[in-house]
Amino acid sequence: MKYIKPIFALIIILTLTGCSIKEYYFPMSELTESKVYKYECKLDSTKTEYWKLTSDLTNHTLTTEAFNFEYVQYELFKEKITDNGSKLLEFVSYRTSNDRLKDTVINKPIELDVFKWKTNETYQYSSEVINENYGKVTFKKKREFIGKEKMIILEKEYDVLKFKGNYKTEVEKTNQSYEKNQFSYYAKGIGLVKMDKEYSDGTKITLELTEIITNPEWEKRK
Repeated sequence: MKYIKPIFALIIILTLTGCSIKEYYFPMSELTESKVYKYECKLDSTKTEYWKLTSDLTNHTLTTEAFNFEYVQYELFKEKITDNGSKLLEFVSYRTSNDRLKDTVINKPIELDVFKWKTNETYQYSSEVINENYGKVTFKKKREFIGKEKMIILEKEYDVLKFKGNYKTEVEKTNQSYEKNQFSYYAKGIGLVKMDKEYSDGTKITLELTEIITNPEWEKRK
């Protein structure tokens, strides 16, 4: 009997590797007028994030604008949705000073695979930027499929797909690198619903989808 669960898990993985998991990604048809996903950190509200998702069905693109708990934007991420997956088009970081002045950093896309509809291989996207103080700074995110689980999201049970992501930033001038791992969970018809972040210093943070906000309501909150 002790072999049933491992064998069952293997069957699920083998089944998914032969099928498209596109329906577990963000639902493009529902995001044309923008929606904001609130990813709440229940142990530390200052870690809560808001992702404003906007799709363009004509150009097959998805734009994510990410904001911190104070509604200050820190990132813009644009993807091209293709028959095989999602490809990186644009990646912009924002650094905001105490007086709310925003510094824009354009990250040049290098490797483009953000998400693939097949789960049988590891893939990654990467970008680089030239910093005036530190030279070339390279960012890489590698993703691999782990398996399938059940989870309660927004008071409803879903089958979710679990992925492991490795994030690595390399600084050329100092020859230093910084890494973290993140386990990401995707539910059918919703997209990303949970993130478990694990930092190199041992810190762990969990963000869960607790609210989907309409664009008019979002504008009132900002």
